Amino acid sequence: IREVSASWAGGESFPHDPALQGKEDREFTPAAIGVKCARIHPTQLFILQSNIANIASPPSPSLLKSMFSSAEIEPEEQQLLFEWLIRSFAFPHLLNIEDCIRTIGDLGKLQYREDFIEGGKAFEDIIQFPIESSLPWILTTHTLNYLPSETDTLLAIFDLYSAAADTALRQLKSRYLFDEIENYAKLGMQQLLFILPNNIY
Repeated sequence: IREVSASWAGGESFPHDPALQGKEDREFTPAAIGVKCARIHPTQLFILQSNIANIASPPSPSLLKSMFSSAEIEPEEQQLLFEWLIRSFAFPHLLNIEDCIRTIGDLGKLQYREDFIEGGKAFEDIIQFPIESSLPWILTTHTLNYLPSETDTLLAIFDLYSAAADTALRQLKSRYLFDEIENYAKLGMQQLLFILPNNIY
């Protein structure tokens, strides 16, 4: 674990550490650990997780104690190792935070639920649902009818059409779907401009 997880100054993993010699460290001296310029590699993280899981799991010899000696890892230390191990499974998402945020924020696929229901057909053969069944329009009418104080967020709801259009071009590579989403957005904006004055005045 020491060799894999740390970037030691001078390339040495503090060989004079009393703990490595089975001695109690009465005068603790912090080891010099260099700043990593490169992020941890997924393989390095996997090896670190595997090693910690091996030494902190119940079958590990490090947890065994006898009549004349105590366990190398105390229950409190075992708990700390397990807590770190659980948190470490989020590290890959943190290392790719941009892609993670982009994936979480992309709600464009919700627009295609009716298309995916009829996945056996070609996109051109799918009969599109009316705009009243479109997710952005459902959210828009709900906001107008039940959340009038949130009216200023309506344009943010319409950004779903933009995400859906981006999905059509970049992932599904379908000009037909892009045109359908564009028509949805135009029709939705027209209906919004027609309904909004009635709610305001």
